[in-house]
Formats: sequence, structure tokens, C-alpha cells
Amino acid sequence: MYTSFGGIEKDIQQQIFILIKKDSPLVKNAREHEAAMEYLRTPWKFDVDGDYNLKEYKYTRRPVIVEADIEIEGKLYPTFFISLHTKSKYVVQGQSLWESGNPNLQMTYIKKAIKCRRRIGSECNRTRQMIDNVLLSENPDAFILVAGDMNDGPGFDFFETYYLLFDSVEKLMGSPFNNTKLLRASILEHTELPEELLYSCVFDDFIDKVKNKRCLVDHVFTTPTLDRLVSHCGVMHDLWGRHSVETADRFERLSDHRPVYCDFISYISPVITNPINTANITIPTESHITKIKVDLEPNIENKGDDLVANTTTTDEVSNVTDEVSNVTNEVPNNEQ
Repeated sequence: MYTSFGGIEKDIQQQIFILIKKDSPLVKNAREHEAAMEYLRTPWKFDVDGDYNLKEYKYTRRPVIVEADIEIEGKLYPTFFISLHTKSKYVVQGQSLWESGNPNLQMTYIKKAIKCRRRIGSECNRTRQMIDNVLLSENPDAFILVAGDMNDGPGFDFFETYYLLFDSVEKLMGSPFNNTKLLRASILEHTELPEELLYSCVFDDFIDKVKNKRCLVDHVFTTPTLDRLVSHCGVMHDLWGRHSVETADRFERLSDHRPVYCDFISYISPVITNPINTANITIPTESHITKIKVDLEPNIENKGDDLVANTTTTDEVSNVTDEVSNVTNEVPNNEQ
């Protein structure tokens, strides 16, 4: 059985949840972080249209933040789980506008596409402000995990290269001038997958004329303190393949996103004297490792102009779908 957090947004079809296993031996005292949620509920001023006029803006789908204590060898570590699903880049009739050959219609599409990306950037930046101003101000050494469909990935697309000059996800990860607070891209840093399998969705890029373009837009990010406890991350292509047909229309699939997951060791070497200071952690041998598992799987998508919502889960924080709540049993034995 699970305790459910989130799913409280009104008048939207896509909801975000975090589920915590009630009898978890490791995750204790799970509760919604009221100060963080209030920060995210509050609209903020933002130049949505790029016309130098500030307008009040709020999340397309407000993130969910759960705080808990992770018990490792009898010691409790303050931990924050954040599930995030940002605004979609999708523009209604975007392809027909772009391929019309009419410069005015093409410019209409460009303006709409840039606006979508500005909104994604603003949502990522607001989440980062909450992490700095609320969570890390409470506890600079807290474990923080951010997971979800960011609708953005490594590298710049056409609009980011020529118009925006920034990557939205980089706004969420933090400033390189304060690297002790930078979020780490756990999937990229702790996977054994070959580069050609480091993607979570496939789409036809009509801007760069690339069919079946592969992108990693579903992420697991961790603070440096928590990143030291990551043992393995990946994308579960086999699980997705058992329940989706690659050639089917995207609206006929369970999801057009592949689930991603992250394993954490729950053993800390006895050399640690301060449970919050993980600088001296030595990774134990495999025989001593037990794991907390974080899984991410999108819900069934609808036909609106936004992509599917994601749910952050663990062996202790599980997914809303029955299929994915059992995903820990899908990990090969050599990864357990």
C-alpha cells in the first residue's frame, strides 16, 4: 500500500503524483513540504512573450514536493523528492505552419515555439529558485532528487541556438559558479547503456528534417550529496517495448516515453562520522549493497497540446500505474 501525494490540480487532465510505500523500511515520515508547495503555488512575474512586458505566470502543471527522512544504518537523512513535468513544446498545426512556405505563417510558428520554450525555461528556473530559497536554505546538505518529463534535454535545438541562447534544463540544474549546489544528471553519469540507447522518446523533427529523432527528455537529477549514493541509472527500453508498439500511432500507445529509473545504495561506510557530510563516503562492495529504487514512467497521454505527465517513484516511491509499480521486478538480476 502507498501514501499518495499530488493529483490535486483542478481542471487539468494530466496529474503528477508521488507514491510512498507505507511499510518502507528506509523512507520515514513522508509528508508534503508545505513551504515549498506554497512557493510553487504563488504566481510570479515573467516576460512570457519576449516583448519586455512582465506578466503573471504559473506552472502548466505544478510540481509535487515530498520531504522524508531516509534511514541509513540507523541515521536519518533529510531528503526531498520533486516530481516535475514542464510545459510542452508542442504547437498546434506547427508542422503545417512551418512547411507552408509562407514566411508570415512560418514566423507565426517560430513565435509560438519560442514562447513554449520560454515558458519551460521559466518553470525550470522557478523550480531552481524554490530549491535554493526554500530547501537548501533549510538544510544545505539535504538529499534532493528531481525527476520527471522536462520536455528538454542535452544540447540546443534550432530555437535555442538561434533565438534563446539557453537550455531550459540548465536553468534547473543550477549555476556553475556554485558547483556544490549543482544538480547532477544521474542517468548520464551512472548508466551502462551505450550512447545510442540514451533516449526516452522518439519523434519526427520537421525543423531539422530528422525522422525518428531520439531525445532524452525524462531525467533524474540529484544534489552532489545524494549523487554519491547513486549506484546505477538507465532507460527501460525492454519494459516499454513489451507494452507499446513502435509503429503504432503515439495516441494508441501506453506512452510515447520510455521509463527511466535510478538505484541508490543504502549502505554508508563506517568512516562517516557526520551523516550529512558525505565527502568521505567509500562505496562498499556489491555484497554489502542494498538499494532504494527510483522509477519514472509517464501516464497514458491525451490528445491535448501537452505531453504526458510523469510520476516519480522508488522501491519506496512508486508509480501510479500497476504495471510500473512492479517495475523493480523487471530489473535484471545482475542489477539487483
